Parts: sequence; C-alpha cells; structure tokens
Amino acid sequence: HGYHVTIAHDLESATKRLLDRQPDIVVLDRLVGGEDAIARIEGWRAESRAPILVLTSLTGVHERIRGLDSGADDYLAKPADPGEIDARIRALLRRGAGQQSGDMLRNGPLGIDRLRREARVRDRLLPLHPREYRLLEELALRQGDVVARSTLLKSVWDLNFEPRTKLLEVHVSRLRTKLRDAGAASLIDTVRGTGYRLNDWPRDA
Repeated sequence: HGYHVTIAHDLESATKRLLDRQPDIVVLDRLVGGEDAIARIEGWRAESRAPILVLTSLTGVHERIRGLDSGADDYLAKPADPGEIDARIRALLRRGAGQQSGDMLRNGPLGIDRLRREARVRDRLLPLHPREYRLLEELALRQGDVVARSTLLKSVWDLNFEPRTKLLEVHVSRLRTKLRDAGAASLIDTVRGTGYRLNDWPRDA
C-alpha cells in the first residue's frame, strides 16, 4: 500500500524512533516485551501528534476505554483482519490530514487549534487530556446545538452503546472545571435526557 514501515521490538526503541522520525501514524501492540504500552502513550502525546492505533487481545470495555483515555486514537482487537487494519490506518491518516488543514474553532477568547489538538483561552493553554480535548472539539464543531450523548460516545470513544459507568459525565465535569478556571463557568449546558450544548462565550467573562 505504499507505506514506509519502521519496526521497534521494545518500547524504548519505539520511543526513540517516534521522536527521531516523527511518523505519520503509530500501530502499537499493547503488550510489547511484557510491558503494557498504554502507560507510554500519554508521554508520547506530548512529543508527537501522530495518530495511534492499538492492537490488543484485551478486549473488555474497560480496557478499551482505558486505552482511548490514555491518548490512543483507535483500538482494535486481535486477531485482526489485515484488511481492517489497513482500513483503520487509512481512516486515521485521513482524519490527520483534515486536522492539518489549519482549521481554528473560535468562541470568544476560546480558540481550538485542530492542527495542534490544543485549546487556549486568550494565551493560556488549557491542560486537557486527549479525550477532554476531543469532547470540547466535538461540542465546538456544533456550537449552539445540542449534541446527543450517543454522538459524543461514538465520536470521542468509538462506543456504539451506553457504558455502565458515568464515562461521559465524568469527562464533561472535568472539562467544565477547566473552562471555569479559565473564566467560563456556564459554557457547557446539560440537556437532560438528550446530550450537551456548547454555548457562546459569556460577554461579561
């Protein structure tokens, strides 16, 4: 398929290659040399914007959520069909190309840089974890409209069902706290029984 592939057999080598070569995408086996690679992803996110596809035999919902919350972009159970792996890679590369269009989402002093995957209020960087950023981005793309819970779960966590945990509520609460600390106490509304809405930045904030 025209890919130039670099292989690493342990996480130390993978980290070095990631920093040295800045690949377009990372395909990662969750267990590398007996070590859980999930623990490394958050650190990698500080150094690289390459999308990360995790392959794993740990397929429980909680494991999948943990992997995505760590900063992985996709999570695929093994054994996986090579055609599906290739399709997931193409989808992640397309998503990355879209993010590299330089699009900025703005709401008053709140700016969301889709290239860098970061949000700032005035010149202050919001300390968002990867899923918090994705949640804010999804709400900002539909600013003023109610975004259904099912849409957010699918877009941010790739879940097609309601988890038994309060996954979405917890992340919305954390995001609200960080926005409040930046000066916007009422930016995200809960629409009971439906979803959430990102409001316009308050004029007096």
